[in-house]
Amino acid sequence: MLYTNLSSSLSLGSILLLTFLLICKLRAVQTHLLRCIPGPTLASLTDIPYSYWSLSGRKDFIILSLHAKYGPVVRVAPNELSFNSAQSWRDIYGGHPPFQKSALYDGAWFANLGVYGITTSRDEDQHSLMRKYLAPAFSHSALRAQEGLVAEHVDELIGWMREKSIQGSEIMDLEVWMRMCTFDITGSLAFGQGFNALKNSQHPAVRFINGSLRQVSLADALRRYPYLRNIIALVFSRTLLKLMHGMKMFESFALTTIRHRLANPLKRPDFLTRIQENLDPSSPHPIVVQIAAHAGDFMSAGSDTSNTTVGTVLNYALRSPDLYNRLTTEIRTKFKSYQDINAQDAAALPFLKLLILEALRI
Repeated sequence: MLYTNLSSSLSLGSILLLTFLLICKLRAVQTHLLRCIPGPTLASLTDIPYSYWSLSGRKDFIILSLHAKYGPVVRVAPNELSFNSAQSWRDIYGGHPPFQKSALYDGAWFANLGVYGITTSRDEDQHSLMRKYLAPAFSHSALRAQEGLVAEHVDELIGWMREKSIQGSEIMDLEVWMRMCTFDITGSLAFGQGFNALKNSQHPAVRFINGSLRQVSLADALRRYPYLRNIIALVFSRTLLKLMHGMKMFESFALTTIRHRLANPLKRPDFLTRIQENLDPSSPHPIVVQIAAHAGDFMSAGSDTSNTTVGTVLNYALRSPDLYNRLTTEIRTKFKSYQDINAQDAAALPFLKLLILEALRI
């Protein structure tokens, strides 16, 4: 009898607790500052849909479809909005952004040492200082001087493509080859040496950069559910251990490469040379670690984005005969041979420039 009464009391208590929590949640939803913003109902109640979209690798496509359904501003999580208008881009990123970067960046490489690169730093003052001493590496004169380093790997890519086309024994996956080329280019500029990804079709750093996006998604999921962190970590334990091992290997590679370069300085017009010339000596972090953090950011931000943009241009150009003919006519009218192509003249081609800008927009 006592057991029955106790069981009934616990059941009643559980029901009352759940009812109370549900009422509190509904109350919070009804009074939330974002309650008038359109979006999926479930997304306004919990972070579960957003985390699922992110972990599935389909987040960007899903959010794009939500904008098509709900408009330029969509509520994608209880406390998050997504914007896709030109004006919102200017408001958020133009001038001095009034918004701090997401805590998502706290899981970046070298974050365990309290060191962040230019794209992962969330501190506004620190980021401003970084921009000042990194700016010379991206000046017009610096970019012109780097053309030879870039052309070296582009020539290698074209050579491989010609060789494969002559053999005609296999189908070439342009996306893979472009990815290897952009990794070699950014590796050469950021670390002072290429990764030989084109020759070897892969490199450990390339594999880590590709896998780091999944690590970011997992870190974001853990951040959103602090009370379920241990459970989530247990479910994805093998993936987390693999990603953590990959990060340690990349950090070790980055530090070793930067130390070697600093001990053997070269008059090479890459990012490292410019950074060494302009790095703030009063930086609170070890110079080697700080430069390695920047180099990692350059690799991540420069390789995959460049590959995606070029791949988008090629995709649409090869699928549209009119587009392809107009593009090739413009290029072949300007340049009589492959050897005549250079960055300055290529940048002045109006139709090519429009295609690249449209690819970036897409």
